[in-house]
Amino acid sequence: MSKMPLDKITVKDIVDDCDISRNTFYYNYQDIYAVIEQLFETELNSILDSQSVHQSWRQVFTDICVFLHEYKSAVYSMYNSSRRDFVEGQIKQLVYVCVSQTVESTARELGAAQCDMDTVVQFYSYAVDGFINAWIGSSMSESIESLTLRVGSVLEDSLKHVLKTSLDNFSTD
Repeated sequence: MSKMPLDKITVKDIVDDCDISRNTFYYNYQDIYAVIEQLFETELNSILDSQSVHQSWRQVFTDICVFLHEYKSAVYSMYNSSRRDFVEGQIKQLVYVCVSQTVESTARELGAAQCDMDTVVQFYSYAVDGFINAWIGSSMSESIESLTLRVGSVLEDSLKHVLKTSLDNFSTD
């Protein structure tokens, strides 16, 4: 994909480049999109696996965006195909884990209830996922640094307030 757009790549290109037979390719993959799906799963899961308690949500968010930008051609090919749900699902899963860890960490500091955290995680996951989808929809024209800064300021500036308000309003004490 670094040499040509995904829609120009053929199975012949792949088997020639990898020095394998067509039979070997089709034994392992249904089509080129299956290869791309495995690439997405592997790469996005490695971002998730590399995430640690010490790694900021901003770094994980940036890693997701860098990956999407690096494979921009494949992302758009998948987005404009029947495989769009797959790409969106992978992104949604990563965003959920990323936001969940951030919210849980902040909520622990404040002593917020688990039910409140679940609602907040769901809300912010949809918001962050929406930012990423809008960024993809704008041809990834905004820089990753700018996007991370915008999303970060919204998330970080409001998260503590939302959890504090939630704690004050729903506390059983």
